[in-house]
Amino acid sequence: MVSKSDQAESDHVTLTPVSYADAHAVGETFRDGVPVLMNLTSMETMDAKRTIDFTAGLVFGLRGTIERVATRAFLLSPAQAAVANDQDSERSQNGLLPDRPGAHQAAAGLGRRGP
Repeated sequence: MVSKSDQAESDHVTLTPVSYADAHAVGETFRDGVPVLMNLTSMETMDAKRTIDFTAGLVFGLRGTIERVATRAFLLSPAQAAVANDQDSERSQNGLLPDRPGAHQAAAGLGRRGP
């Protein structure tokens, strides 16, 4: 794990895993109810894909949300966390985001099943 922000100064933790073996730290932090900004820019492509699969399952199982915030960077928000940004507010006001649990999962393409 490359970095972990000091939670006392922030309302989330930023984690930068360097391999799939570091995914457990992301999972433990998220399971504790802390929003996680996960930066995958230091990972190999295959490990990054495995980590996204792992965290998508984690988020689904704990009824949270996952949102891509930049290339290879994702915000994982626990169900009880109130994490919003200006874009979400703007999209909701314009009717672009449905007002229902799991809306970010569908918007991120995680709710789709393909062939």
